[in-house]
Amino acid sequence: MMLEYTGTYKKGLFAGEKQVKLVLEDKRIHGQGAYMVQGTFSASPFELRYSLIKDVTITKLKGLTCLLISTENLLNFRTDSYTDYLYLPNLSNMEEAKEEILKRISLAKQMKEEKDKCPAKETFDSSSDFKLRVEKLQILKESGMLTLEEFEQEKQKLLDEI
Repeated sequence: MMLEYTGTYKKGLFAGEKQVKLVLEDKRIHGQGAYMVQGTFSASPFELRYSLIKDVTITKLKGLTCLLISTENLLNFRTDSYTDYLYLPNLSNMEEAKEEILKRISLAKQMKEEKDKCPAKETFDSSSDFKLRVEKLQILKESGMLTLEEFEQEKQKLLDEI
């Protein structure tokens, strides 16, 4: 289920209003937020998987109430352990957004744990099962639904499962 929250803030005394937007999807969040650069907000688009989010809080900064999202190593080129902060000032329904993000982080962790618990794929019961699946692939190739390259890749996957 997708949820969307919006807001605006004034960047400076003479600057116009800036938009902030937070969109929650099943596997990620994205939108338009702000980073603090030399004491002022710098607007920037963002996209994060829930697994990258360390914490979500509500705080006051420069007189604005902000949803603060803490992430680790948001920039891909860094190798050190560093925390980045994404600010979403004056966001609508801030408490609801915070709780929804925390709920989705927890759900993502549970799903990952369940996935890790799943046993490895079952191998083929017999060579006849393998032969039947290769024949089905052959039919798909002959009907033009698979290219020769796709057929070979799928056949190799079947061989790898044995």
